[in-house]
Amino acid sequence: MPASPPTASRADRAIKRDPHIDADLAPDLVVPEISNRLVYALLLGWEREHGPQAIAALVEGAGLPRAYLQDPQRFVSASYVEGLARTWARQHYHLRELPDHDHPLFAAWQAIGQQSWDGRGGGGGGALLSLIR
Repeated sequence: MPASPPTASRADRAIKRDPHIDADLAPDLVVPEISNRLVYALLLGWEREHGPQAIAALVEGAGLPRAYLQDPQRFVSASYVEGLARTWARQHYHLRELPDHDHPLFAAWQAIGQQSWDGRGGGGGGALLSLIR
């Protein structure tokens, strides 16, 4: 009996690769540590508050294309999220380093996260919480 052809893993089948996006991705930025669902909800919150040009500059400065970040089946590394925060601190607050956690940068981050969880921010947290209750 002939051997069966190899099958793709569940993760490989779930993620549709786009050679135009994937070809230039830095491997250290796409380690599967943090879901794009969370990261993109954060970007959408910042975009509502600061406008599309500010977010376009942020995304460009952080190293991954927006098309990649919009895919809810994808992930980014913790170092990417840290780089995103550093880029935002530099571009928006003109800081050379990340500020302390009581800085407005993190207050905005927390507010956007809360809006995402309670359903006001466009994220899936509100729906998730309603399922858990």
